[in-house]
Amino acid sequence: MKRILLVSTMGQLGGVQAMNAWLADSLAGHYETAIYSRGEAKPSAFELKTTRFTDERDENWGLKFKLLTAFGLAKLGFLRKSIYKREADKIATKIEQFQADQVILSANEILFLPLLKAKFPALKFIAWLHSSAERYMTKVFFGLKADFLAGIRQADELVCLTDEDVSYFKLTNPRCRRIFNPNRLEHEQVSALKEPIIAWTGRLSYQVKGLDYLIELAKDLPEPWKIAVAGPGDASIFKDLPENKLLYRGALSGEELVQHYKEASIFLMTSRLEGFGLVLAEAMSFGLPAIAFEQTGSRAILDDGKYGRLIAQGDLEAMKASLQQLINNAEERKKLSQLSIERSQAFLPKVILEAWKELIEST
Repeated sequence: MKRILLVSTMGQLGGVQAMNAWLADSLAGHYETAIYSRGEAKPSAFELKTTRFTDERDENWGLKFKLLTAFGLAKLGFLRKSIYKREADKIATKIEQFQADQVILSANEILFLPLLKAKFPALKFIAWLHSSAERYMTKVFFGLKADFLAGIRQADELVCLTDEDVSYFKLTNPRCRRIFNPNRLEHEQVSALKEPIIAWTGRLSYQVKGLDYLIELAKDLPEPWKIAVAGPGDASIFKDLPENKLLYRGALSGEELVQHYKEASIFLMTSRLEGFGLVLAEAMSFGLPAIAFEQTGSRAILDDGKYGRLIAQGDLEAMKASLQQLINNAEERKKLSQLSIERSQAFLPKVILEAWKELIEST
């Protein structure tokens, strides 16, 4: 039985961490799996069924990474190489301890792949990207682009979230494929599309999630329609909007999140940037008609508009007009609802797990 080691920072809640936890536990029924929770001295925020390795002390890799990319420190080659070697050596120790056959590296850890591949030339490494090429190249690894691409180049297989990202990174590594993230919100509910509620879900990040757009859209909604917002963050940005326009429900999970979607009749995404935008897939699994500003994630999930309405990024007037049409046309909502349910099958955990198993068996 193959032995699979996943490597990621796991000490905090987040999309990358949640996906690593899901994949580790899902693969455990088919392979010997373990996860190396880097930089973590205390128990993980995630409960895991699989074996977990942790650091003896909190090295705070996240802070070191920020220091590397800030203030031009990435230009100090000796400092950068010293950090890379120390971090790669820690991963190498866990690889040897677990006797891994394959290693799945996420995000920042891809920087260490050239060193790891030099130490373990026969070992198979899978690099797993959790955001868009645009975000990685212009923000996350802006000061470390050459190092990041060197890691991408060394991967035996590269996993991206969208076809757009595959097209971009294939220029660096042709051994590249797309595997969607799974919708892990379990339910058997479908919205009746009866309530005058538009659902919005996400963290309250003003610029990235387009909360300025959201506020403007809420102001122009006809009575009795309103937007119900679910997600963590500072809700004071909504203080000037009355509850009959926007209802903030806070961070939701489990049955509360299910009810949030079930009670709605439309799902709205206003993000300027999404690597994938899993909340869109969640909402569509309830049969909610989807309308979103264009970005990498919405284009992938809506298949370039085949399964929902895509509005040119930032075109607020076009979004208002399209939203108004959906509000006024119940038949159009029903039509889009069926398309949402059809599309949601592509994000079922069992479908995504099979794609990962196929990759592991062929690598």
